[in-house]
Amino acid sequence: MDRPCFLPLLFLGYHDLARRPKTRTWAIRLSIATLGLILIARIFLVWDFLGMKKAQEFHHWQDWSELVSNVAGEIPVVFTNRYQRPSKYLFYSGKPGYCQTTETDTGTQFDLLYELEENVQGKSVCLVTENPFPGSWQDSIVESTPVGRPLGFRWVDDFRSYNRVWCQLDTTLREFPPDQLIDLPITMTNPTDQVISWDTTGSRRVTFEYLFIHDNVIRKEGMALTSWPVTSLQPGETVHTRIQVHTPNEPVEYRFRMAWRVHELYRGKNSGFYMVDISSL
Repeated sequence: MDRPCFLPLLFLGYHDLARRPKTRTWAIRLSIATLGLILIARIFLVWDFLGMKKAQEFHHWQDWSELVSNVAGEIPVVFTNRYQRPSKYLFYSGKPGYCQTTETDTGTQFDLLYELEENVQGKSVCLVTENPFPGSWQDSIVESTPVGRPLGFRWVDDFRSYNRVWCQLDTTLREFPPDQLIDLPITMTNPTDQVISWDTTGSRRVTFEYLFIHDNVIRKEGMALTSWPVTSLQPGETVHTRIQVHTPNEPVEYRFRMAWRVHELYRGKNSGFYMVDISSL
């Protein structure tokens, strides 16, 4: 409700109650009851005195952080798509954590904290996944956790990620025919003050891929580059190149994204979502 409307309503309500003693009495009684319920609710947000874990976002995070710390040990922890998790982990455990945005997520503020991503490059890390999918690559799964959500743990040597490399479409076209191979101009930019280099053949080889997403489901994906124009970017460097994309068959509106995949690790987030319309032109 807008403030200019609230103040006149408050004034009129006060004077209406002043003319109705019985209504005023009930309003006072209900106000006291309401304040009591609010006080109980606020206490519950701080202390789970019912022991029912009904407000999981507010309770038991210290125990959760202790669990993650005991399992991961002293190595850095990398979470996915949940910026709250590394923040809570650092606050309660005092140990470093990082959040990597993956292919279908919109992103977090960790995508802008380039130095945090750079700090885990090439290191041994523990990948922590909340509610891991059945069949996903996990070394250990803890089903019962203090906050009620299963956690998957995977230990990785020579961790690599490239979300700090940003890619943009260099065209305003957003409508394309179905089931066609199209050529799109793009820009790759290194916004950091560090050199970013990647491997294209080794155990952590990187592939440049694309996604078409509809109704939160990946409907079409593929390789956008068969050969890289460069394998490193200097600080602030921008490279112009072209990618090839095979459009989906179904003529609907999609969210289109460019994403770099690291072999045996994640497919990250290297662009925002572009709304593209696949239709018969």
